[in-house]
Amino acid sequence: MRSDTTRGSAVPVHVHQREDEIFLLLDGALTVWAGDQRHELLAGGVAVLPRGVPHTYFVTSRTARILEVVAPGGLEQAFREAGWDLRDAPPAG
Repeated sequence: MRSDTTRGSAVPVHVHQREDEIFLLLDGALTVWAGDQRHELLAGGVAVLPRGVPHTYFVTSRTARILEVVAPGGLEQAFREAGWDLRDAPPAG
């Protein structure tokens, strides 16, 4: 999955019980937390977020492009359920 996002974007701290996640930062800057470790990523940086470890990120640059790899597959269904078609207006709230 590729995410194009802006400064201040973040996700709540969460844990994947069955999936490992890898962030490849294509452009921008992120702070990534995995367990008790904090990493500052710049373009080209990689963060590995193993299953079972609480993690989150925070965009510190004006914009950021993130390539996320999640394995095994299946987590994309949760993103589909939580998201919307970008051709439509964002849902209220």
